[in-house]
Amino acid sequence: MKWTICILSMFIGVSNAFALSIGDTAGPVSFETLDGFQRTMENYADRRGTVVVFLSARCDATFAAYDAFNALHEKYREDEILFVGFVSNPQESGEELRTFAQNKGCRFPIYRDPSRRVAKQFGATVTPEFFLLDEAGKVIYHGAIGTEAEGLQPAIVSLLAKEPIKTAS
Repeated sequence: MKWTICILSMFIGVSNAFALSIGDTAGPVSFETLDGFQRTMENYADRRGTVVVFLSARCDATFAAYDAFNALHEKYREDEILFVGFVSNPQESGEELRTFAQNKGCRFPIYRDPSRRVAKQFGATVTPEFFLLDEAGKVIYHGAIGTEAEGLQPAIVSLLAKEPIKTAS
């Protein structure tokens, strides 16, 4: 099988003009479970932070970064940082995503976004793409997984320390 779906804008008509910026509030996020049930996420205050990751079970870039962001989830989940995955390719079925998650040892929830509403709301254009939200649902980091020195991990560390995010957006 060839993995080619890594640029979301080809499938959802998203441009960076609609992207949430640092400081913007995400608001309620409506999506579909892998079994097709509709859900809404808006309980940001229940945890210290939420990492929204756009991914694809058919993307080489997601596969290449998966172990790194799954390790971050494991490292920070007990610090009340929730990771939530969204797949905005309507051709990726719930069963395909369930198999992907099981094969990769994923312990955070992955949801479907077949209407592409979540990707449009966030302005996500590639996979994997990360948004770190604080307890008010405000975007405090947007970008790649990066490294220990610059990227998602230092943004999480700064959030937990209640310090300004020092990484580039």
